[in-house]
Amino acid sequence: MRVTTYHNPPVLTAWRLPGATLLLTAAAVLIFLLPTSTVRLQYDRLAITAGESWRFLSGHWTHFSLDHLVLDVLMFAVLGTLCEAITRARFYLCLFGSAVLIPAAIWLMLPQLETYRGLSGIDSALYVLLVVTLLKHQLAERDTVSMGLAATALLGFIAKVGYEVVTGSTFFLDSSGANMVPIPLAHAVGAVVGLLSGLTPPLTQSADNTREGGSCGLAGRDPLRNLVKGVGIFESQRPAKASRKEVEPDQPDT
Repeated sequence: MRVTTYHNPPVLTAWRLPGATLLLTAAAVLIFLLPTSTVRLQYDRLAITAGESWRFLSGHWTHFSLDHLVLDVLMFAVLGTLCEAITRARFYLCLFGSAVLIPAAIWLMLPQLETYRGLSGIDSALYVLLVVTLLKHQLAERDTVSMGLAATALLGFIAKVGYEVVTGSTFFLDSSGANMVPIPLAHAVGAVVGLLSGLTPPLTQSADNTREGGSCGLAGRDPLRNLVKGVGIFESQRPAKASRKEVEPDQPDT
C-alpha cells in the first residue's frame, strides 16, 4: 500500500486598511493647512471655559509649526498603523483614553497653561502600547533577546521623558525655534494610558486580531517577522486541513 500526500498551497492573508489612523492623520494635515482652523480647534483654556468644549479633544490635531506637524504626524501614522493592525481593540482604547486623559491632566495640574497643541502625548501612548504588546508576546515565547530589545525601548522612552523634565526642552524637536514649550506631563500621562491599555485583556479573540501562534496577533520567535506578521502583510497561513492523503490499494502479485 502506498500513501500519497498533497499539500495545499499557502494562503496570503489580506492586509486590513488602518482606517482610523489614516483618517486622523489626514485631519491633522488638513487642519494645519487651514490656519484659522488651528486657532479655532487648539486647546484654549479660556475658550473651553467659555463653552467651546470641543477644543478639549481637537487640540491634539493642531500644531505650532511645520516641523512640529511632520514629527507628530509621522510618528502617529507609523505607530497607529502598527497598533491598529496588531491589536485593534487596545488601539481604540488607548487612542480614546489618551485623547481624554491628557487634556484632563493638563487642565487639573497645569492651570497656568493657556494653550496646548500636538499629537505627541497620543504618540507616547501608542509607542508604549506597541512595546508592551511585543514584550508580552516575547515573554510568552520566552525569547530573552527580543524581550531585552523591547525592555530597552521602554526604558529609552522613560529616559526621554526624564530628559524633557530636567532640561525643559524636547528631545527630537527644537522647541525654542518653534516658539513652544514642551509639556512632559502629556507624554507621561500618555505612557501610563499606553501601559494600561497594553495590559488590559482583550474583550474577544477577534477584537484583538489574534492569530495562530501566539497572543497579541503575533507569531513566531523572530521579532522582525513578528512585526510584519502582526501588521498582516504577506502573511502565509495554511488552512485547517492543510493536506490530504490518498491511499492506493496494494497491487496483487502476478
